[in-house]
Amino acid sequence: MFDDVIYIKGIKINNTTFKEILDNVPVLLKKNKPFHIISLNANMFYEAQRNEDYKYVINHADLVVPDGAGIMLAAKLFGYKLQEKISGIDLFKRLLFWIDENKEKVFFLGASNFVMDKMIKVVQRGYKHLKIVGRHHGFFDAKREKDIVDAIRKTQPNFLFIGMGAFKQEIFAHNHKKEMQVPILMGVGGSFDVMAGRTLLAPNWIRKIGLEWAFRLLLNPKRITRVVKLPLFLIELIWYRIFKAKVL
Repeated sequence: MFDDVIYIKGIKINNTTFKEILDNVPVLLKKNKPFHIISLNANMFYEAQRNEDYKYVINHADLVVPDGAGIMLAAKLFGYKLQEKISGIDLFKRLLFWIDENKEKVFFLGASNFVMDKMIKVVQRGYKHLKIVGRHHGFFDAKREKDIVDAIRKTQPNFLFIGMGAFKQEIFAHNHKKEMQVPILMGVGGSFDVMAGRTLLAPNWIRKIGLEWAFRLLLNPKRITRVVKLPLFLIELIWYRIFKAKVL
């Protein structure tokens, strides 16, 4: 299961498809063993090159899917052909559809209470049969973290979606997956904001040509600090590919 794995500069990526993931959901639930999914984008890859702890978290996830044109291009530069771009928001929605069809239990963790309220209403309207067994906002300290972990374990969800933004959500899932004992855990970044209507998703044609980042920047110029990492990400990969050396 998910044996087709590549490594780019020491970072794991699974070469898979939406269909393969969804087809294996029943198997993962029967195993009743925590299965951590990470949706890897260029920004996360860039940071993992500078943070060994974060790199460790990514490489020890059960499934790392290629999210975004940057990762797809990186694979091509290193001679790999990934089967499909799997964006976090698209996988999140497809999993919600599967959960709804199978009347499974879900816990949502992340965003603000305001966003969570709006998102929950949208989910309940669109997915009438899934069972929301718990929810909590994403702003908490270390002391409260233990209470949240305990609450998740006690409610026994089959799925945990964590929308606390890259880095924090992956680390939370990695650190607590054994305690929480949730069969399938996934960090979904800003997907709660998208579902709540607080963030506009780029049109499909823009997403297909890999310009989501430009669309987001146009809507929110404050994202410039993240966007500048994209050319740096590509420059480093090209430099490494040609000279087999890190950028100084």
